[in-house]
Amino acid sequence: MPDKKTIAIVGNCQAQLLEGVFIAGKPEFNVERLPPVFKMTEADRQNVLKIFEAASYIFLQRVDTNYFLEWVRSSWVKENFKDKVFVWPNLYFDGYFPDVQYIYTSPYGKLQGPLDDYHLRSVFEAYKAGHSMEQASLGITNRDSAQDRFAFNTSLTNLIEREKDVDVKISDFLAKEVKERRAFYTPNHPYNFVVIEMAQRLAQAAGFDSTLEREWPYHLDKIYIPAYRSIMNAESVKFDEKSTYKGVCVEQITDKLISLGGVKEYEPPELVEEFYKVYSVAFKNLRAR
Repeated sequence: MPDKKTIAIVGNCQAQLLEGVFIAGKPEFNVERLPPVFKMTEADRQNVLKIFEAASYIFLQRVDTNYFLEWVRSSWVKENFKDKVFVWPNLYFDGYFPDVQYIYTSPYGKLQGPLDDYHLRSVFEAYKAGHSMEQASLGITNRDSAQDRFAFNTSLTNLIEREKDVDVKISDFLAKEVKERRAFYTPNHPYNFVVIEMAQRLAQAAGFDSTLEREWPYHLDKIYIPAYRSIMNAESVKFDEKSTYKGVCVEQITDKLISLGGVKEYEPPELVEEFYKVYSVAFKNLRAR
């Protein structure tokens, strides 16, 4: 029996889910398990390049040309491994919640809170401005930003721009699906049907059978951020599953560390209260008097 061909999949948490989809759906292939790019260090170089060399196909999530590890940049991998490399985009859509952001501050690095790594810009801005928690909560539930009318198109336009230097695109698929059904839990955590569509397109680009299981037991649903009602109204869609936030318990807040616990559901006022507790320690000298 001939040796199995090997697929190497490289990227962030979406790549980890893609690995599972191919392992379950394509047992005729070996699928290499690689750490997510953001956890790789220079110490991983030799092993990763060895895997690239042996792989029949490399499915590489787009990595920018200024990323600090040259050997995982899309351009570098394409140049060195040629036709077996298929670059795919980060599956990112923030049209449901355009003010979701990360916050970086010393000594925490990426600041965490009740939505893990995610923050709502409107809540953070309300805290900095000295607004009450009640005002910040109303800013979520009664949000009425003129920009919300363009949130879907803006996010899709940004994705199309990022697809200019990839081999396998998905913006055409998402342009329809994001209006037909909920497609993302958070801006960079898609529903499984999106990931499976990406897997099928990669298989087609590589030239092998793209039939895959449509059901998959694992999900990128650790955090769930409800879509803003103003955006749902602007797009005339009514599919959002729930209005509560799925987040995590904030167990300890110190001037050096935020400790998180298990799953917790938050109503908007509870969520704002937890964010304010985090900000009152992390940014104790920032709030307007």
